[in-house]
Amino acid sequence: LSSAHRDYLVAPDSTDVAAEIGGDAKIGVTPSLTLDLTYNTDFAQVEVDEQQINLTRFPLFFPEKRPFFLENAGTFSVGIPRSGSDLGMDLFFSRRIGIGEDGTPVPIMGGGKLTGKAGGLTLGAMTIQTEAVEEHSISANNYSVGRVMRELPNRSRVGAMVVSRLNTDATDDYNLTYSLDGRWGIGESMNIDAYFARSETPGLDNREHAIGFTWGYATRDWDLGVQYREVGENFNAEVGFVPRKNHRMYIGRVQRNMRPTGVPFIREFRPHILFRNWFDFDGLNVSRYLHMDWAVDFSDGSFSSTAVNVTREGLKEPFEVAEGILIPVATYDFAEFRWRFATNQSAPLSVSGDITLGGFFSGHRKSFAGSINGRSGATLAASLRLGYDDVDLAEGSFATALVGLRVAYSFTPRIFLQSLIQYNDRDDDVSGNIRFGWLDTAGTGLFFVYNEVRQTISPTGPQDRAFIVKFTRQLNLLR
Repeated sequence: LSSAHRDYLVAPDSTDVAAEIGGDAKIGVTPSLTLDLTYNTDFAQVEVDEQQINLTRFPLFFPEKRPFFLENAGTFSVGIPRSGSDLGMDLFFSRRIGIGEDGTPVPIMGGGKLTGKAGGLTLGAMTIQTEAVEEHSISANNYSVGRVMRELPNRSRVGAMVVSRLNTDATDDYNLTYSLDGRWGIGESMNIDAYFARSETPGLDNREHAIGFTWGYATRDWDLGVQYREVGENFNAEVGFVPRKNHRMYIGRVQRNMRPTGVPFIREFRPHILFRNWFDFDGLNVSRYLHMDWAVDFSDGSFSSTAVNVTREGLKEPFEVAEGILIPVATYDFAEFRWRFATNQSAPLSVSGDITLGGFFSGHRKSFAGSINGRSGATLAASLRLGYDDVDLAEGSFATALVGLRVAYSFTPRIFLQSLIQYNDRDDDVSGNIRFGWLDTAGTGLFFVYNEVRQTISPTGPQDRAFIVKFTRQLNLLR
């Protein structure tokens, strides 16, 4: 790996040039158990994240894209499935490793991962050591996770997991999370999922627990569900994704699936109602959400969803929704209309959109998000993504815009050129990620990567620029 990097905000006249060597090994311990080892790990060839604009008081979720962590990631999945940035909860979230709180890259020194089956058990173990980043006050840490699971008849299972973070320079700086989980499959249509977790962090005590319970019933005609979750105010899964703490959550869902035989252009009609309610441990109704939706799948592959959402947000402390605009402590009730639509996504040209109109805390919001997608066979694919919010509150008004253009061209099945250009008016910058890849076996090969961030307001010009060359070669040592 060779790179040249210039940070125009810190040292505009200095370019850091570096060269490194790293390695990975995949070892078949048994036919069903695999050991992955990594040293001086780098993910320069991985596409950057799609930017998001946050209008909530909860952290945004960005999916994992790094191959080392994606392979067999389901082994370490414990929690309630993610259906929104403030809803899902993962007790182990691999993006906590190698990425700082503000998105700062943290060098990974190395580690290993063992996944597979042995003795009738599904096993997973991973340990990763990261280096310190002194200029961002990030310490060197060891991250470890161990998972064991037993599959039982009729979709049932039981499992346990332990997750840890340890500051390797300070023995009193650590975090542990323990969990037990299980699923009970009843008949062909019913599932019951449950988990219990507890964290351990120096300086925190009482209510360090999390409990989750889900009942689901799904047939061809009905989809029903009930969910309960309780997260203590001191539950601290530092290597997980827990956007909400100090709450009890109740969810109920009823969906009817109908396939009308007398209407040839409709494939399925799915009216449904979803109700979610959050209370803190003092009894304050911190959030409430009623969703009534009429979703239709059409025979040509298109989709439409027309919904009415009624929301309550009880703020215990003010939060800044935009620069200089602070929403004060109060209980807010508002309603909105939402329409989501999409044409046939498998067609050479397709369109999708999401329009929201209605109340928003002390005022109103008009929101649009959409994309235009095009492709020409297996050679060219392009997507234009647009997002716009116009918010008018008693505390002030603001608008946000987000634009992303993705283009991918394949010269051959193994040689490609991809780019992602994004504009974010909240940060007043344009960012670009261009990647050229010449692939060999198992995703290895030669990669050229160019990244740049440019400021769009005075003073205009580049903020950060990097050029990276990476070559990976796979050697089969044992045949």
